[in-house]
Amino acid sequence: MDSLLKRALDGDKAAENEFFFHLRERFIYLIKYNLRGDRNYEDLAQEACLTILKKYKQENIEEGFNAWAYKILRNKIGNYLQKCRTQRNHRSDLSSDLADMHSLECIAGEEVLMVVRDCMRKLVHSYRRYARALNLIHLGFKVPEVCRRMHVNPNNLYVILSRGRSLLKNCLDTGAV
Repeated sequence: MDSLLKRALDGDKAAENEFFFHLRERFIYLIKYNLRGDRNYEDLAQEACLTILKKYKQENIEEGFNAWAYKILRNKIGNYLQKCRTQRNHRSDLSSDLADMHSLECIAGEEVLMVVRDCMRKLVHSYRRYARALNLIHLGFKVPEVCRRMHVNPNNLYVILSRGRSLLKNCLDTGAV
């Protein structure tokens, strides 16, 4: 690797391509190991390699190339995880979503409506995510829009909806979530 790096620094394009191919493969392995189950490993590796490619000839790397490159990768992973945490914590206010449940009045009688609202309130307090997914679908949002709002993929949404429906049915049957 060191000889490839030296040749790349001297302007050898073939060596640069081969070097970054190996670096990208190593990054993918490290990201897969550290972020098990996450499918964005290739994007993270690509971003880190692009950052390194832009800077490696201009920077005066005193700590060694590998340490510098891994620091960039670590920062990319950290930024990605922070972004995921922010998205997970960012939830819209369900009270406005629940206020729109008045459309149920057209379908059900007043007593049924009260039972459904009570169960939805219980669901909101215990399983906020499930209640939100059910309500967004009830309001007529399509699956892609609900996925975008909740920051999930369609398969995860279907699981959330299934579990939410089960909890809601259980609440309607027994009165408890």
